[in-house]
Amino acid sequence: MNHEQPRFVLQEHPDRPVQPCGCGSPFGIVKFSAAGSSLRCQDCDSALHVPVHLHDLTDKRRSPSHDACSRRRIVVPRVREDVSAENALRGAERLDLFCVDCGRKDGMLPKDALRAHPLGRRRDKNDVQRPDVVARAGGRCEMCFAGPGVALEVGHCLSKHDARVLEAAKVRVGDEIIESMMNKCALCLPCNQAYSGRSMHRSIFVALAHTRAEFRKMLDVGEDTADPIFRRIFALLKKARELSPIGGA
Repeated sequence: MNHEQPRFVLQEHPDRPVQPCGCGSPFGIVKFSAAGSSLRCQDCDSALHVPVHLHDLTDKRRSPSHDACSRRRIVVPRVREDVSAENALRGAERLDLFCVDCGRKDGMLPKDALRAHPLGRRRDKNDVQRPDVVARAGGRCEMCFAGPGVALEVGHCLSKHDARVLEAAKVRVGDEIIESMMNKCALCLPCNQAYSGRSMHRSIFVALAHTRAEFRKMLDVGEDTADPIFRRIFALLKKARELSPIGGA
């Protein structure tokens, strides 16, 4: 059994921020033993449960030296040994594969391959827009203002569930509305989970940092002066509340 302890950065997915251990360290190590592999904080040795994925290789990709091993590999978001804790928060530089059975390194996995793998999140529109949405929010949750430094998700102001309800009622929504930047906001995990597929109330939507100016323009100058996508979402939120008053999962 190889007892190498590869150092990795605590990043659950290429498109998610690094989540330091409770002690503040952004680094972890993988410990291999006859009993199997374990994930520990590099500084305080606390057990870590979610920072890396298991990945099943195809037989074609498995190295000949691992013929006696299973296809299971740990995907380790690696950083150079000389990377500081501050720089590690920017994320992994590469994703290495380590054999779960023998602990030996077995190649490298491109980030796009992990995004496409079923154990990783699909790289959808939210992933692409996330950096801009978070930057626009100043790194804070737009609902409870937690941050900066908290993990932020991209939420839909008009939810996909309610968009489907509207479409079923012959009210056209369209991807150009539901996936627009105007319909996206930065939310911490508790706030995002609290909505659980529901749309925001219009009073919350117009209070968001990126919509406030459009709402004020609509009130003070005239409805036609506001962004047309903002106006459409504002109208759809009212209609969604009428058709689906408690939202959906």
